[in-house]
Amino acid sequence: MAKLIAWALVFLFAGLAETSASQEGALAFEEFRYASSGVGDSGPVEVEGRRNKNGAVSSLIVRFMGVERAAPAEILEKVPKGANAIQVSYEHNTVYVVLQTAWVAKIAPYHRIAIAFHKDEGVELLNDYGCGGKGAPGDCVAQRGQ
Repeated sequence: MAKLIAWALVFLFAGLAETSASQEGALAFEEFRYASSGVGDSGPVEVEGRRNKNGAVSSLIVRFMGVERAAPAEILEKVPKGANAIQVSYEHNTVYVVLQTAWVAKIAPYHRIAIAFHKDEGVELLNDYGCGGKGAPGDCVAQRGQ
């Protein structure tokens, strides 16, 4: 009987520890500037972005190979409001930018969007991944704890 009580206490305290764990929150950027000396024939690459007072991304500009490209409003409105991570890469006359909301403490649904900035062909939305494929972009933060 003592062993049964001991195991019950172990499971009880383990359950309490889980429920009292902290909730990591995404620290969304208000503005950022990314600069690289480049790779291959890209030359220097700069990416900068800003949010407005409502939390929506209001500008996303990429400079490379002597051109400046700005993401249009219809792409900017798809960027997640909680975006706290950026990934930048280059391939033959195109800079790829991925903006996403991500957490370190646990794997959770997140929203990310991939945008291509072409030297000669403008700006293109490549993928809007929603919440890791699990819902509409607005549902991402609500789904995090599920």
